[in-house]
Amino acid sequence: MNKKISREEYLKILQSLKLKDVSLRESRWKVSDTFSRQATQIALKLSDKYTYQKTDEFVFYDCYFVLNGTTKINEIEEKILSVSGKFRVSYFLLDKKITLDNDFFDVYKKSNLPLFIWPYIREFIQSMSIRASLPPLILPIKICE
Repeated sequence: MNKKISREEYLKILQSLKLKDVSLRESRWKVSDTFSRQATQIALKLSDKYTYQKTDEFVFYDCYFVLNGTTKINEIEEKILSVSGKFRVSYFLLDKKITLDNDFFDVYKKSNLPLFIWPYIREFIQSMSIRASLPPLILPIKICE
């Protein structure tokens, strides 16, 4: 049975969470050796996925992301960039009686979590692109579902 969470329940759970930290847990950055500094346009495709874990004292929300960049070199589309990683948002669970379940998570991962974590992903990708001698990759603001 797929139950829905009420707005009141959702807000009550949100109020029981206190931010502990946001951390980059893993990352991979690869720029193709054939990347041409002459390439003027890079087509970007980003995908993301969210999971969570709960202990007696903490809740961990993990955001996995993959960004691939392609460009045309000599009229051939070529993958020139691949970035992937995982950010973790950790919360203290203030009220041990609160039930965190998939109904809460389904709403949270479509609303609050992307808005919260997206600036970290954008900053990471932008600063790493500059360090890789690429043009700064400035991603748009994420619009939630």
